[in-house]
Amino acid sequence: MILNVNPDEKIKNKICNNREYTRRELKKFLLDGFSGFIDNIIFYDNFQLFKEKVNEHREDFVLNFDFGYKSRIRNMNVPAFCENYNIKYFNPDPYVQVLCQDKFMTKKFAENFKIKTPKSLLVFSHSYRKEQLKGFQYPLIIKPNYESESIGITQQSIVSDIDQAHSLIKHLLKDFDGILIEEYIAGNEIAITMFGDLDNLFFEEAELIFPNEGKFTYKAYTSEIKQHIAIELKKSNYLTEDDHMNLKELYYNLAPNKLIRIDGRIKDSVFYLIEINANPGLYPKSVVPKTFKINGFTYEEMLKKLFSCFN
Repeated sequence: MILNVNPDEKIKNKICNNREYTRRELKKFLLDGFSGFIDNIIFYDNFQLFKEKVNEHREDFVLNFDFGYKSRIRNMNVPAFCENYNIKYFNPDPYVQVLCQDKFMTKKFAENFKIKTPKSLLVFSHSYRKEQLKGFQYPLIIKPNYESESIGITQQSIVSDIDQAHSLIKHLLKDFDGILIEEYIAGNEIAITMFGDLDNLFFEEAELIFPNEGKFTYKAYTSEIKQHIAIELKKSNYLTEDDHMNLKELYYNLAPNKLIRIDGRIKDSVFYLIEINANPGLYPKSVVPKTFKINGFTYEEMLKKLFSCFN
């Protein structure tokens, strides 16, 4: 088990300066959850420690929670390393990691399977011009293209006019490589958890229930909500038969038998894909464990389902 634990025990934040840290309590949850069906579990607090001991694990199975530093390819580091050493691992392969880390290219991939996505544009510091903001329907949501875990996405990321958009883009380009401009879809937010194969596919849709507190202008899964408020989920049934077929085709052509989460919104009964998460969280309060929970699985039963096929 490769984690990414902040060496400073006083710091409790999961996210810090474009890097995702693993919550310390996750180690205990995983250890307790796996102990019923896995005999020998070894934890490394960071990827470097694992690399130093790699020859001791050539026949083992790796679950990764260390996604590196600020980089367009940081999510692929551990899977690519395991590929090079022919070590089995749980997370999707390096290609899927890079594709899903790139929100813009993820949408292009999804459109190939007749899945709708919001109108968007990817801009960079060396070529961005304010004129590029014309022709969009406002409000827009503006976010780093290569990040996950709502890094760089706040309530202020949703802007109502071209001047606000221009100011925010200029600010974000100081810290992030590539900014995604996207028309904001005002609708019900859903998360689709997928894992399995043609014979046994876990495909479940759940709606995120946002707080009704007035301080949040938009009901979007921004960092303020993600880090400080426990989001509730409920089973939902917005997806049509065509949506199911299209999403399954995407899954089988992208990451069969690997765990992924697809985030989207429903507007006027139409599903819009927002992003694909190739490394969804397994912390008990994360979306995927909660999706399993509302479908009758305990945390331990979820882990056994996800990992028993690799034993």
